[in-house]
Amino acid sequence: MKTTVVIPTYNKWHLTFQLIRDIVNNSPVDEILVVDNGSSEQHAPYDCPVRELKIAENVGFLMASNLGMHQAAG
Repeated sequence: MKTTVVIPTYNKWHLTFQLIRDIVNNSPVDEILVVDNGSSEQHAPYDCPVRELKIAENVGFLMASNLGMHQAAG
C-alpha cells in the first residue's frame, strides 16, 4: 500500500519547506503532494521529490485537500 501526504498551501513557503523536510526525515511516505492553492508568492525548487498541483485561484482548504486526494497515488 502506498502512502501519500497531501499538503494544501497558500503562500508561506518557508513553512511548507520546513514541513516537507520534517516529513522526509521522519516518515516513510511514498509521495508528497503539495497543492498550491493560488499562491501569489514565488518559491524555490523543492530539494526532494515532491509533486505539485497548482490551482489558479484560492478555492479554500477543504477543496484544495479534496483535489489533492483525488490526485494522490497512495
